[in-house]
Amino acid sequence: MVLANGEGVRGYLVYGDNLSEKGHCSTGMTGRISMMAPLNKKGVSFLACKNALVAHGIKTEDLPEFVIVVPAGMVVLVKLQREGLAYINP
Repeated sequence: MVLANGEGVRGYLVYGDNLSEKGHCSTGMTGRISMMAPLNKKGVSFLACKNALVAHGIKTEDLPEFVIVVPAGMVVLVKLQREGLAYINP
């Protein structure tokens, strides 16, 4: 499971050849997203914090369809840590 919070949600943006004036995607995928899709098919969940998306002006439709938007990333993070998962902050 991968949870993107804060500035990290930008890593889920799908950039194409044609960007709108707001910088949102219209076509294509970044190399990162093209690597994430097969991982998702193998069971890796990709979560994005809704609060962070709003703060950075990112719409849910700007994300790949496999990204799950959660209301508050920090709440999910605390829950997952209590369940024994590790938090890695690069």
